[in-house]
This record gives sequence, structure tokens and C-alpha cells, in this order.
Amino acid sequence: MNQPYILYDSQIFDYQIFGGISRYFCEIIPRMNITFDISVRYSENIYLKESKLCKHRLPIPKWIFNKYKNKLLQKNRKFSEHMLRSSSEYLLHATYYEPYFLDWIGNNPYVITVHDMIYEKLPEFFSKEDRELSFEQKKKLLRKRIELLQ
Repeated sequence: MNQPYILYDSQIFDYQIFGGISRYFCEIIPRMNITFDISVRYSENIYLKESKLCKHRLPIPKWIFNKYKNKLLQKNRKFSEHMLRSSSEYLLHATYYEPYFLDWIGNNPYVITVHDMIYEKLPEFFSKEDRELSFEQKKKLLRKRIELLQ
């Protein structure tokens, strides 16, 4: 029986320099004893840099990253899309809630981890736009996942 190939996207590593969710992924991935890949080329995420889990990551000076951050993160997205269109079969474990990958995964399954419900539980600490965006993204991904299971 073939060992599963798990693909992690760049979302949380694009959003966080450090934080609970990116740390979670960098802690759990090496402990799972699976074949995996992380679709990140450019990141200042401290856990990703320290772990050396990401074979595609290209180290660049911080000042260059900061100056070209938006372009580099767009390149991460394009790289993720390229890997998602890959002809090999994989299981995608999306690292956050943006549903962009639904357009690219074809028949490959995906896992979404809802790390917390902070926007829903403590809405007074977030803008209405952020709350609605988070809620809609989670809802879309979970509905699609349920649909695929039926």
C-alpha cells in the first residue's frame, strides 16, 4: 500500500511571522511520519525557517523580503496553484481558510482544520469585514467538504 502524499499550502506561512497555527503545522508535520510537501518559496515565518521542513523555501535577506513582500506572496500563491494542478495524487491540508484551492484541486481530497472560532466567539475584537470574511470562508470550505463526503 502506498504511503499518502500530503500537500500543505502557503496560506498561514504567508500570514504569520510567528503564531499558534504556523507553529502547530511545523510541530505536527515532522511527527506524522508521512510523505509531504509544503508549497512555500518565500517566507519569513520563524518556525518554518527553524524547522527546515520546506525544501522549496528560498532564503532571502529580510530587507528584500520586506520590500517585495506582496510580489513574493503572490509568487507563493502561484507556486501553490502549480503544485495543486500536479498530475500526482495528493491530500491537501490547507493551512488556513481561504478557499482559493477549490479551483485547483480537481478530484483530490482536502482537510481543513478549524483551529479556533475566535472571530465568532469574540466578535467585538474584530472588524465586521474580518468577521464576515472568516465566517464565509470557513462556511464555504466546510460545506464543500461535507458535500464531498456525501
